[in-house]
Amino acid sequence: MLTYGLLLLGLLSPQAAATAGLVVDSTGAPVPGARVSRVNDPACATETAGDGSFALTCAAAGDRLAVNATGLRQAVVLAGDRTLRVVLEPATFSDTVVVTATRGEGRKTSAAAPVSVLTASDLALALPVPLDDTLKVVPGFSLFRRTTSRSANPTTQGAGMRGLSASGASRALVLADGEVLNDPFGGWVYWNRVPQTAIDRVEVVRGGGSDLYGADALVGVLQVRTRRPGTPSAYFEASAAQRESGRVSAFGGGAHGAWSLTGGGELATTDGYVLVGEDDRGAVDVPAGSEYGSLRADLAWSRSSAFRARVGGDVFGERRENGTPIQVNSTDLRQLRLGVEGEHGATRWRLHGQAGDQTYRQAFSSIAADRSRETLTIRQRVPASQHGIGFTVETRAAALDIVAGADTRDTAATNTEDAFFPDGRLRATTSTPGFQRTSGAFVQLSAAPVSGVTVSLGARGDLRQRRRSEGFFDGDSAFSPRAVAVWTLTPEIVTRGSIGWSFRAPTLNERYRGFRAGNAETQPNPDLVPETLRTLEGGLAWIPRRGALRLTVFRNDLDDAVTNVTIATTPTLITRRRENVGGILAWGSELEGEWRLGPRATLTGALALTRSRFVDYAPLEGLTVPQVPDWQGNIGVRGVGPAGLALAAQARFFAEQFDDDRNTLVLGSGAVIDVTVMRAIGSRVTAFANLENLFDDDYEVAATPVPSYGQPFTFHAGVRVALP
Repeated sequence: MLTYGLLLLGLLSPQAAATAGLVVDSTGAPVPGARVSRVNDPACATETAGDGSFALTCAAAGDRLAVNATGLRQAVVLAGDRTLRVVLEPATFSDTVVVTATRGEGRKTSAAAPVSVLTASDLALALPVPLDDTLKVVPGFSLFRRTTSRSANPTTQGAGMRGLSASGASRALVLADGEVLNDPFGGWVYWNRVPQTAIDRVEVVRGGGSDLYGADALVGVLQVRTRRPGTPSAYFEASAAQRESGRVSAFGGGAHGAWSLTGGGELATTDGYVLVGEDDRGAVDVPAGSEYGSLRADLAWSRSSAFRARVGGDVFGERRENGTPIQVNSTDLRQLRLGVEGEHGATRWRLHGQAGDQTYRQAFSSIAADRSRETLTIRQRVPASQHGIGFTVETRAAALDIVAGADTRDTAATNTEDAFFPDGRLRATTSTPGFQRTSGAFVQLSAAPVSGVTVSLGARGDLRQRRRSEGFFDGDSAFSPRAVAVWTLTPEIVTRGSIGWSFRAPTLNERYRGFRAGNAETQPNPDLVPETLRTLEGGLAWIPRRGALRLTVFRNDLDDAVTNVTIATTPTLITRRRENVGGILAWGSELEGEWRLGPRATLTGALALTRSRFVDYAPLEGLTVPQVPDWQGNIGVRGVGPAGLALAAQARFFAEQFDDDRNTLVLGSGAVIDVTVMRAIGSRVTAFANLENLFDDDYEVAATPVPSYGQPFTFHAGVRVALP
């Protein structure tokens, strides 16, 4: 993401026969897998071990060495007659290579592209919280509500961007090493599925991505990249916080001959806090506690670069209390991943598939006006399964980079509901099956026709079958073209422009499952049609020696937008229904940058200005789209303090936003300040402490219609261990 820190070169101990050293990041943590090579002879190279150490037998004193690691800025150092200590600072958006934006290894995104990367160092200095909490620093990123996955029902954990908020279902595609993390039934995201210690970096691409990724990438793509240690390595983290909160995460792996194995797991629990403010609480309000566990493993076999095969899987389970005794939910999920890939000359190819099943359970209640009691209204059980397969090929022909591929994915689910009378008697049981298949093919061409200019043209065609009985060409279709041009005016100034179309098909959840939050009930709609988006975008990056600054302006035109439309209101119940409205017009700008204040500190910041309104739909014409603030941003300072302490302080601020389509439920503006202190203890252990919401500010996160509030002041502390 945005850089901080300093490159240090020291003389620590006598040199052995080889040029030896240690590579760490700006927090003092070792950097395994970094490539160390002679500048004048790249074939003379080695990789750092799990503890960040290296020995380069083909280098001698006086040689210039290049040190490279994913997500970190390259360092060029001079080999001396003693052991080197190299501290790598995180890469800026001008340095970072982001594969997600191009779905290949060819020409990469420019510094002016609206791409943010959370590196391992960024994650180390962030709060020990779920990933969606950490992503709040990304300009324009939003959730369905301000509530994060620590305290929110999973059905509200969809991701949105740039004035097109999620409506429960995510409008952004979320991946882990290329495999889909979006829930197959509802489109929301379980943000804790990948153990934190397994994450190497997170790539966030803002702007429509359907030209490469299809139906779910309406407003962008978020991809979690996991660690791939070449030597045996292990990572462990344990943390504790107030309200009986704790998390343990572990990950390890390595290679032996042609085989490599990685695996990890995570357990966490919290008693949570009472969501409703003190003035509105009643007997039904209890802390919104939760617990989850995840396991993830991958086994790979490689016969040089010509052929590699991989098999992996993950399991995930969570249990949540949603603020009242009755409204509890749970999820149990299993997924299998398979893949083979290889190279032939200038061509790379990859065949991958996944399959999984899960069961989601939820109970809803009606709450008395004085919140003194609640009554069970509905109990749901939704088993779902999915499987898919895809193929991608990348090649270089003359001066042209070509990426092409095709994929298909099937989802099937059944929503079973038990409805109850107020006295607790079973009223009725319904069972609604659903099916959906999405299939598509894409191609992208990239070239540099003249010096300093890169042009990319791509397109994808998709088909959606809503019933098993439908023929392949009987369902909905979508065509998603995109054109991008990048012009490097000078080494310090880069401009970029693009136009593209993308789409999102309604999920089975939106079509067949209703839900209730407090006394607001939302009904499904089986007749929903896909929403389509046109995006115009321009960017300018300025990259001086001491920092980087990027400005992006955009316009989003969303047709047939799926939103929750209020159809009736009584003193005890708000009834909404999912509908395709005429459209949404969202335009705005994003500014992000960093500036090194000196050798030990860096200032970072981001600001997003957005105007998002309903259009071409009389009941909502001109109203603000819910869950979209007119402005939001953050500013932070990171650096190295006395006694080797790594310090980070960040303030997030946001404007008011609405929690409903009619703009009657207002969530006020607010600001939250977080502080992190971290110190390396030797080369293997790092201790950290975090102060979340330092001044215990009350800020509203939802209104159902009773307002609920975000995470209060919380003290976290823990340790991280890297082995060997």
